[in-house]
Amino acid sequence: MSSGFFQSFMMADKQINNFNNIFQQTQNLSTLQTVYNDSIKNPLQVEAVSFDEISQKFAASLEPMFIRLTNEITLLRQEVKSLRKEVSELKQDRYNIELVIPQQPFQTMEDFLNFEKQLQEDPNLFASFEMELKTVAKKPNFTKNCWRKLLVDELAEKLCWKGTEQKKSVRSLSTSKSIRNAAIAIGIEEDEFIRNTKSFFQFAKNRQESKEKYKSKKISSTVISNEMK
Repeated sequence: MSSGFFQSFMMADKQINNFNNIFQQTQNLSTLQTVYNDSIKNPLQVEAVSFDEISQKFAASLEPMFIRLTNEITLLRQEVKSLRKEVSELKQDRYNIELVIPQQPFQTMEDFLNFEKQLQEDPNLFASFEMELKTVAKKPNFTKNCWRKLLVDELAEKLCWKGTEQKKSVRSLSTSKSIRNAAIAIGIEEDEFIRNTKSFFQFAKNRQESKEKYKSKKISSTVISNEMK
């Protein structure tokens, strides 16, 4: 057999192998194309959810917790208020001390001036009153809170720091001296005490008007609410 024939045979065999490889690659590409086509025809379905919907669901899940916490805080406040009252009563019974600060602010000038007279005539009462005042409040609203404990706004409107023809002066009253001494004892300057006292009496009428507006608004809201039911 000639060498030329042998070489021709080998080349033919090599071409057949190359053809087989190309055929195999073609089949693989067809498989990939099929997978790709299927993915295009049947894309992954993802449900679209808006941000507002997520926020609403999140808020709805938190609402019961907030309601529970609010109720618990309300109950705690009521318990603290009740405990304070009990402690105050226990202290009064234990030490047999009659509190000087009135349970309710004075509403008439006569009652206030009678209280003022007692402070002037009884040094022990004056000292006890001053000690009690220190427990009323802290800075910066100490002075005004002391006066609120003693006078309703309707009565405070008839008073002022220096006094006028229509209003009585509180500057030299023992009541003012007690509040001043207590204020200085907790670190309030005398100028600040005077300034806050003047402001308390100066805006007494404004506070009354604000209260009346609030009451009227509340009544109107109640009426509208009842009409809508």
